Formats: sequence, C-alpha cells, structure tokens
Amino acid sequence: MPDLRPLLSPDSVAIIGAAADDSLRGRLTHQLIEHGFDGHIYPVTRSQKEVLGHKAYASVADIPEAADLAVILVPAAHVVATIEQCAARGIPAAVVISSGFAEEKSEEAAARDLALRAIAERTGMVIAGPNSEGLVNPLRPLVATFSPVFHDPKQPLLPERSKAKPIAVSCQSGALTFAFLSRGRDRQLRFTYQVSAGNQTVLEAHDYVSSPRSAAPMPAAAPPPRIPGRWPAPAWPTTRSSAITASSAAKTSTTWSMSRPPSRIARCPAATGSR
Repeated sequence: MPDLRPLLSPDSVAIIGAAADDSLRGRLTHQLIEHGFDGHIYPVTRSQKEVLGHKAYASVADIPEAADLAVILVPAAHVVATIEQCAARGIPAAVVISSGFAEEKSEEAAARDLALRAIAERTGMVIAGPNSEGLVNPLRPLVATFSPVFHDPKQPLLPERSKAKPIAVSCQSGALTFAFLSRGRDRQLRFTYQVSAGNQTVLEAHDYVSSPRSAAPMPAAAPPPRIPGRWPAPAWPTTRSSAITASSAAKTSTTWSMSRPPSRIARCPAATGSR
C-alpha cells in the first residue's frame, strides 16, 4: 500500500508552472498561498523570479529540498518529463492538474498515460490525476486546487463550532468533489480530505480510502472502483459506525458500515442531484 501522506498532508509543496495571474494556474497558486498553507512553498517557473512573495525557481532541480508534493500545471506534452524530474529530485508525490491524457482519444494521449504509470511503478511515486481539479486538506490547511469553491480565503475551510463527524471525499469528478463542501457549509458539515482523482491513471478514487493513518476514522464518498473487487480494507483505524459511500452520478450509490460484510450492502438511488 503506497504512503499517501506526502500527497494528502505534505510539509512542502512545489508548484510547477506557478503563476500570479487570473489563469487556472494563477488561481491555484493564489489559493494555495492565500489559504495559509503552513509548510514551505516553492513556485517553479522560468518567467518570474518571484511569485506572490515567494522566491521562484527555474526548474525542479533548483528547489532547495525535495518537496513532499509537486503540483503539476504544465502543458500535457511536458508532464511526463516534469514527473521524471520530480522523481529524480526525490519528490515522492504529485497531483497532475494538466489535461490531455485518457480523456483525449489519441495515440499521444495514450502514450502519456502509459508513461505516467510506468514512472509510478518504477519509482514508487504516488500520482493523483492527471486531469485532476486538485486536492484539499483543511487540517493543514492545504488548498491545492483551482476550484472556485475556495476563491475566498476568508471563508473558513471547516465549520467553527460544528460537532459533526469528519467526512472525506474522493471523486473522479472535480466538480462533484468540491460540490459536497459547497453545499454542506451551511449545514455545518466537516469535510476534511477532499481529492479529485481525475483520470485515475495511477491512483483510483478508492485508493485514497486506504491512505495510512493520517486521519481519524471518517466516512468517505467515492465512485465504485473501475475493476470489480478492488475495494481494499481501509488502513485507518475504523469503528463500527465508520462508513463508506460509493456514488455514481448515472447509476446508484452504495453505503455500508465497516462492520458489515459486503453481502449486506444497502443500495439506494444516487443522490448527486438531490438536496
């Protein structure tokens, strides 16, 4: 089981393709910095010497340490080479925001997918995405996404006085991933780890449910695995009240308690469009 702590709770982040404008790259850079990430931030860009008050570096090789997490914002044609540079620098985890992979039906896109998977298998690097909308961990706080849900850094990432149990969200769809928080804020729901799995080239959405003990027992929302039977046993300490909800927007959602065997799974209509 891969160690996902560098991905979900990094102490340092390299933003490769960082920007300070209002582009997608700029929005993610702004949100990561302005939400007050408590670790080191290393913008990587050849076009600027400083990004939003942080010294910028021309290449991955130039950053002063092997960051825990690389956020990849470069064009698709450069992603594989960038991931190779990250692996050579000793960076253990990456989230690839860039699109231009399996969602495109071309030989070049398929080759990039295969190359990403090969790097992960060869180096042990954990890779979220590609075509991911990012990930969020308000416990740090880490906001590595361009989602407009997080455009206001004054908006608390967690309810201030809620006694609700923590909820983790892992979805293929970026819009759905952060829609849970957007709709749950007014209800004082406590969303902690939120991951947009994207194309799931290396890590599938359900793999995040099995992350090492970086979180207390919590429910999780995730699509069913692409390969039947691939649901793993959760690695965090579970209780009899812990639950997993698997939801597919076009089909059904499935919920079960960790204390139940799979034969007792209860099925219900998908609720992605309900209140």
